[in-house]
Amino acid sequence: MRHPLRACGLVVALARISLAQHCHETTSNQEGVTAAVRSEFATFKTTRFEGEYQGVALQAAWVHRDFSLRTSVPGYRITRNGPESVGWGDWLISAQVPFSLNRAGTLVGSATVTATVPTGDAAKGLGMGHVMLMQGFRGLWESSDAFLLGQVTYGRSLMTSGGGHASMSGPIVNPMNRAELELSVSC
Repeated sequence: MRHPLRACGLVVALARISLAQHCHETTSNQEGVTAAVRSEFATFKTTRFEGEYQGVALQAAWVHRDFSLRTSVPGYRITRNGPESVGWGDWLISAQVPFSLNRAGTLVGSATVTATVPTGDAAKGLGMGHVMLMQGFRGLWESSDAFLLGQVTYGRSLMTSGGGHASMSGPIVNPMNRAELELSVSC
């Protein structure tokens, strides 16, 4: 990729809709322990609700050549039709088993299993109110200047009836369905 920043800029310029789906962890495959801070924000307007949210997530990862563990704990501020809620979101835990797709190690695939734990207050829209399990595959191309990450994930709630975000009457941070197939590309 000759101009990775131009490619990323093009993706951002062409993206007209943000669905505010942010359950992703750090992207680096460099071995060792890393820590990161991620921010996210979204606005929403429906026939019944209008508002916004901002979030900051503390992330940590332990990456080994054969296995990696990642975690993320977000904190949010959400405003829905005026009232504001502030608090922790749902805790994310992820395990990956990577496999190299080329000899240089710059192209890596991974089988991934991720879970979210309901640490956010679902009644205030700060969490989903149930455990969610997700499994999938991801591919990462990484150089010293840029990266390109693609993921395919299937997630399913462990809750079988009522409660949680699926029965909420309004928007929440980090929205998800009871079952979903997710495709994403990051650069």
